[in-house]
Amino acid sequence: MRAAISTEVDEELALMEIRKFDFEPLYNGEGTEVPVDFQEGLRLCQFSASKNADDIQNLNCIFIRDDSMYSGDGYRATRVTLGSSMEGEFLIPSSSAMQLSQYAPDSYVFSNGWMHFMDSEDTIFSLRTVDGDYPETDNIFDNFKGEDEIELPSSLKTAVDALGGIVDSAVDSFKVISIEINKGEIECNVEKNGVNVTKLIPFEDNETEATFMISSPMLSAVLEVNNIMQTSKNLVKFQTDISEHIIVLVQ
Repeated sequence: MRAAISTEVDEELALMEIRKFDFEPLYNGEGTEVPVDFQEGLRLCQFSASKNADDIQNLNCIFIRDDSMYSGDGYRATRVTLGSSMEGEFLIPSSSAMQLSQYAPDSYVFSNGWMHFMDSEDTIFSLRTVDGDYPETDNIFDNFKGEDEIELPSSLKTAVDALGGIVDSAVDSFKVISIEINKGEIECNVEKNGVNVTKLIPFEDNETEATFMISSPMLSAVLEVNNIMQTSKNLVKFQTDISEHIIVLVQ
């Protein structure tokens, strides 16, 4: 996949290249409407994006094409289907997406490798897009064949929320929790200052075995609307109304 927005500009100009005329379409009401679930899509995608700022495949970005958002780091992948399409194809650094997800824009424009978003109070949020390729991701989701659907206990969300609050990180995507399903129980584990904190949850299923790492805020957001986990060989999949999350199991 090729991101169509170029950022080939003199880096020394940086923010100086933004001019008032870049914002005029927004002020004149000529900006493109932002999908109503754009903010939620960014929030869900940022959990799976790579933390490696130098990733040669641009996995440290969120890729947006038409009505789809994608993120992944080689072990996790997320696809979000928006309620409406956006213009073209573009890459947003996950660090920028993290900040943008806390903002509520209703329109946007492109200009010289930048995206400018405006909210209802005429506040403008500007970010650089990234010029480059992004791996084809649809096949990961389209080829997933769920062999089993497992209903997770409602108490899992309570445990995930409690342990997620222990993790020393102000960034939600860094709040990683280990989940191990084995022999009729679910073991949730986080690390704090070199000490492991574990919560055991009774589980009626005595056959399912699975171990994976996941962002605790993302798992909490998923479990809030859907407590079904799909399994397929070495993968598990979680799904909400607008998103799909696939995780590689720890062997």
